[in-house]
Amino acid sequence: MKVLSLSHIMDQKNLIGVVGPACSGAALSATQYFDQETPIVSFAATHESLSNRNNYPNFFRTVYGDKYQTLAMLSVMEKLDIWNATIICAKDYYSLSIGSSIQQIAIERILSMKVLDLGEDSLININQVREILDGLNANNAVILALPPLTARDFWTLAVQMGKTDFPRWYFGTDGVTAFNPSIDGSTDLVQAIQGETGISPLDGDAMTIMGCKKYFDYWEMKNYPGLPQGGLYNARSYVTHLIDTVALYFKIVDDLVESNLSVNASAVLSALQGSGIGSPIVNGCTGNVEIDPETGSRKVSPSRPSIYNVVSFEQNNWKLSARVLNVTFINIQPIFRPTSASNKSNIKKKNRKGILIAGLVLFSAASIILLAVLLVYFLRRRGAQATNFVRMRRHSTSL
Repeated sequence: MKVLSLSHIMDQKNLIGVVGPACSGAALSATQYFDQETPIVSFAATHESLSNRNNYPNFFRTVYGDKYQTLAMLSVMEKLDIWNATIICAKDYYSLSIGSSIQQIAIERILSMKVLDLGEDSLININQVREILDGLNANNAVILALPPLTARDFWTLAVQMGKTDFPRWYFGTDGVTAFNPSIDGSTDLVQAIQGETGISPLDGDAMTIMGCKKYFDYWEMKNYPGLPQGGLYNARSYVTHLIDTVALYFKIVDDLVESNLSVNASAVLSALQGSGIGSPIVNGCTGNVEIDPETGSRKVSPSRPSIYNVVSFEQNNWKLSARVLNVTFINIQPIFRPTSASNKSNIKKKNRKGILIAGLVLFSAASIILLAVLLVYFLRRRGAQATNFVRMRRHSTSL
């Protein structure tokens, strides 16, 4: 894979379209650099304003806008009975947008929203994090609306401050679950956030869809970041949507070639807008992907609901716990408030102690039963010997 700067991309001859950018801030900026005849298809930029066709007529995406993630988050809060939650977000396009949207739609369940200042290299302030966490009720849930690297820095500081112990519960948006502590964090961090929960996009099935498997095999061979772990349910956030974005371009180009039409940016843009030759629909890794010409986003309809995974961090990866289809919550396995690593260790010790005690009780009971059986056997044998002795005496006397 050759990574090009924005200026190099713009200088490319015969450019028919752009894949990306991934983050919403970069996507908003990119639309200002490319002329409106060049299509831009993102696989991860979810900022709701990008659906505005008047402002961004050449921007499209194979993901849902944050409106649907916000609805999914509300559904999860209702299902898990989360009240008096605090939202923690950062000063960037994605974070402020999704944090504010959650606060508005779930206002009765939200206690407050805290905004982290971002310094040089997007670093967060340790004193501000400490002040925020010290002021929270540990029994109330925290909604983390943070991009991946900020989530890593926040959790690292929270672990150092001892602010991940039970009964604290952090619930992350898709930016948070895009961060994988087992790859990008420390051993202490991996242990500390066991059981934490969050929202993740529907990822796909690299094990059964051959098109996906070919891409993932190549991805693994090149050691690119974001490699899905084991296929179904374990893809890193939006990796499969990237594959679907590339596949969407190929589908449109194939349609144009089969129709003996020129393949250029204008023709591809018309197809994505639904006004030209070429279908903006592809059967991809994440299911049937169709671009809605009214929003430029992945189309949602009664037959194609928005789908989000509810994931929990277990061992070394985010694992599927539930799904939200539009606003319908579907349990796959129970979701519990996580305990701290030390509490889990204590629980294991208590379980081992309980098993040991139960084993001793069973052993003692078995021993008593065995002794009782031996005693009865011994007494019966002695009784039989005594009876035989009396018979022998009688027999000898009669002789």
